[in-house]
Parts: sequence; C-alpha cells; structure tokens
Amino acid sequence: MKDKVAVVILNYYSAHDVLILLELVLNNARTFKKGEIIPIVVNNSPSDGTKRLLKDFLVHYELEEGNDLFYIESPKNVGYARGNNLG
Repeated sequence: MKDKVAVVILNYYSAHDVLILLELVLNNARTFKKGEIIPIVVNNSPSDGTKRLLKDFLVHYELEEGNDLFYIESPKNVGYARGNNLG
C-alpha cells in the first residue's frame, strides 16, 4: 500500500486564500509522486463562491476532483473542529 498525505484546508469566507494555499501545497508537493498528497478543501461558507473558483482552479491546473483533490461543502458553518473532522 502506498503512503499518502492528506492536507485538510478549512475555508470560511476566504476562497482566494484557499486557492493560494492550494497552489503552494501542489507546487511544494513535487517531491512526492502524483496522488501521494491529497488536498481536501472543506467549505464552511457555501455561499462565498468557493466551489466555482475551485472548479476554475482544477481546470487551470488540469486536476480532477475526487482524484487529485477532494471538495466537501458543509451546508452551514459548523465551526473549526467539526469542519476539520469533515475533512
């Protein structure tokens, strides 16, 4: 079994910051093989446009949701601890 690293990124009305962080994670993951680092974005603010920005990000970087990155949308703000647990 191949070891993997999950990076949980919790968002609350900071979609642009999430994209910057994702870019940093993916650019610094070059020492790992494809699929060994899996970013998980948990959106605690579903009305802030994160989902649309993330889809554009995936297209730009030729990534695939569910393989290269996971996106979880909470129906409401569930707080820091529960949001991280979702991831």
